[in-house]
Amino acid sequence: MIERSSITRASALKSLLYSFDLEGTVNFHTRVTSTSKTLIDNIFMDRKTLKSQVYPLHNGLSDHEAQLLVLTNPYQPPLKSTFTYVREIDNYSSQKFTNLLSHENWEVVFSIDNINIMFNSFLDIYLKIFLSSFHIKRKTVGLCAKPWLTQGLKVSCINKIKHYQTYKQGKNSSFNEYYKKYCKILKSTIQLSKKKHFDNLIINSTNKTKITWNTVKTLTNKRNNHKKIDSMKINSKLIKDPDVIAQSFNQFFSTIAHSTINQHPSKEIVENSLLILGEVLL
Repeated sequence: MIERSSITRASALKSLLYSFDLEGTVNFHTRVTSTSKTLIDNIFMDRKTLKSQVYPLHNGLSDHEAQLLVLTNPYQPPLKSTFTYVREIDNYSSQKFTNLLSHENWEVVFSIDNINIMFNSFLDIYLKIFLSSFHIKRKTVGLCAKPWLTQGLKVSCINKIKHYQTYKQGKNSSFNEYYKKYCKILKSTIQLSKKKHFDNLIINSTNKTKITWNTVKTLTNKRNNHKKIDSMKINSKLIKDPDVIAQSFNQFFSTIAHSTINQHPSKEIVENSLLILGEVLL
């Protein structure tokens, strides 16, 4: 007789897996004895994007039967998504998290004798502080991370993956030569398409300097690292006022040229050089 608690736990596990789009693929008994039949081995996968068939594999070595999973469409293109969710962690939220932890007295946790209940109480308080400090925000994601890959190039890449299975076996030397040539041509075509894409971006841009630097950052896989300046030491004093810091920057860069010329030890040489240059130009 199956206990009710076991059915409840099984339903809870199935619901949890469904929330991640996971579903069991084995629907037959995997352990068969003279008195009982059970399903104790299973394979969980995303059934929405991957199609599969599962067969029992009788090995004759034990009462446990193996499972053979066959993917019928392993080369599905990735799903397109327009947004994702990320947890926002910055200096402000980290400081808030630290302050909330420091002000928590944990009296409820230490007043419990049972170690399991104590841990659960601690975890509840900790997660409450964590979730209230680091919020989840919606982030837009581009539909195509590599816009220079046309539909034809995507199909060629998929065909390359399919051909690799045959190439890996290495039984047909003529096919192996064909595969190497295919890869070489595909690589050069992708490089040309990539070059053409960035050339068009620069040519059609109204701010060519900005788009050029953005292209360099994309090709070198570098992202903008915006660091907020909270304080700065000016004239041996720690300044935290953002207006004073901005004014100090303006003052420095607006007077740096005159200060450098006035402090130059060879001022007369510089002036004579400018006069000579002016006579040549005239």
